[in-house]
Amino acid sequence: MAWMCPDRDRNVLHLLARREIAPRTGKCLPKRRWGGVSNHKHQSSVKPESERVRNCKSELLSWVEAESLRCLSAKYCPLVPSPRSTIAAAFSVDGKILASTHGDHTVKIIDCQTGKCEKVLSGHRRTPWVVRFHPLHPEILASGSLDHEVRLWNANTSECIGSRDFYRPIASIAFHAEGELLAVAAGHKLYFWHYNNRGETSSPAIVLRTRRSLRAVHFHPHSAPFLLTAEVNGIDSLDSTMAPATSLGYLHYPPPAVYMGKMHSIDRLSLAAELPLMPVPVFGSPYPQAL
Repeated sequence: MAWMCPDRDRNVLHLLARREIAPRTGKCLPKRRWGGVSNHKHQSSVKPESERVRNCKSELLSWVEAESLRCLSAKYCPLVPSPRSTIAAAFSVDGKILASTHGDHTVKIIDCQTGKCEKVLSGHRRTPWVVRFHPLHPEILASGSLDHEVRLWNANTSECIGSRDFYRPIASIAFHAEGELLAVAAGHKLYFWHYNNRGETSSPAIVLRTRRSLRAVHFHPHSAPFLLTAEVNGIDSLDSTMAPATSLGYLHYPPPAVYMGKMHSIDRLSLAAELPLMPVPVFGSPYPQAL
């Protein structure tokens, strides 16, 4: 039988914890609350109310997780021939297909309903390290490889519809929420690539240079003018001392930071000459740690 606290301000989580887990935590409650006789010897061994509530919440979360797992199922997607390794994966925007990258230098397209591999995208000379789907067109995806190349694919036809060499292994890529711009992290440089443009304007523009290798890049999911980057943090390096991201110095290599800018107002032809761009610090951490 569950014990109900007379305090009406108890929230639902607390009441559920008492109802579901009271038999396991009853030994922590004072005997007087279970009808027994209270004395100082028993009260001295009683845990504080706050600790009992924390234990109840922890037990409740464990119970919810266990019950949830009973309703789930999992299976391996058969890949023939079996690749040496799986490196990265991403869902399409409509959730119908999954793209995964592998040590056999391929990108595989998997049907999320059946778990079957529907397409194999071949062309990279080394392992693709990252894959991302277009935010508006579920059949379009991009992959970045250790062969320094970013490739654009049509998942319906398995065709490579565009490619570009960035001269360093590709660590991360990201589509802007409107889909016309691709950010590419390669080595110590971050590029913006308007991949649909033709001629001179199609060349990627360097928008950020860093002292250490970049590891991740992400646009804001709702087109806000925010861009997140992460880079390796050299613990043993001479400049590893924590310093504010807005500190002077690093004239050519601003410290790791979130870069904020209006993506559509950037003059791509003169952008390289304006480096370094002004970094904006990440609140709460003067040096963002690399992922």
